[in-house]
Amino acid sequence: MDDWLEITANKEWARYQINILPVPLSRKQAEELTALLSDTIAWEKIGMLQMFAIVLGGKVIGEIAVNQREDDCPNERVEITYSLARKYWNQGLTTEAARAVMDWAFQTYIFNRLYAWCDPRNTGSWRVMEKLGIKREGLLRSHIK
Repeated sequence: MDDWLEITANKEWARYQINILPVPLSRKQAEELTALLSDTIAWEKIGMLQMFAIVLGGKVIGEIAVNQREDDCPNERVEITYSLARKYWNQGLTTEAARAVMDWAFQTYIFNRLYAWCDPRNTGSWRVMEKLGIKREGLLRSHIK
């Protein structure tokens, strides 16, 4: 839980969060997020198929989730999201973890399409998507207020 508090307190990390987590997390929110990692019923309620903690040396340094929101279901698509503590950026860790989760998702679920998106200023996230083979298709202007 303290790991989540440390991650979300970083202003540079928080700059690219798109309504995923409130930032910075309060202690109560960090406890709830930690509990969510083991609560599959809660995942289903918010459209999350699976959420994984990224752990390095026994410390949580990020998360990766596979989501299927209500509007994704008829189109048989899933979304992959990821977030990594600022001090671990540019080390290939997100790409490595996301590739493992993508491989798992393709073996576990049947879907037509896997997609990801990010703030267009987040060049690190774009690089991760490119390394994963996710093609840039467009820019969602004013998609989130």
